[in-house]
Amino acid sequence: MDGSQARRVALLDAPVIPRADWAPRRLSGTLAVFFGLGWPALIALLLVIEPEPAMDMVPPVWVELLGLGFFMAVLGAMVTAAARSPLAARWSVGAGAALLALAVSCPASGHHSLTASWWLIQLGAAAAMIAASAKVALRR
Repeated sequence: MDGSQARRVALLDAPVIPRADWAPRRLSGTLAVFFGLGWPALIALLLVIEPEPAMDMVPPVWVELLGLGFFMAVLGAMVTAAARSPLAARWSVGAGAALLALAVSCPASGHHSLTASWWLIQLGAAAAMIAASAKVALRR
């Protein structure tokens, strides 16, 4: 096809490729705010109610790595939520799973004594964030 024939082809006659079901969709504004600001707000709340750790206890390396993974997942959720990407829900599920593991590891490692109200709030918050995030992640 030379240039003169190409000019005669109407762009409107070109086939339209339908959007695939797997194509990423944007998060709603409400969900973007939930994933972007929900984690920092939850972390602030948990830091306020956290009891004093045992002074002579140094957390094991795996707990420190788990904490690093948690904060990286929170950062991933916040960045992808700012871009209104549906991946924010998956990052948030990962952050919730890491927080749940951290909540279980605190009394198990001796870092904190088992203070029931704080521990139950942390477990409940982690489970709630996992449930909400998984619901959004699975519907996309």
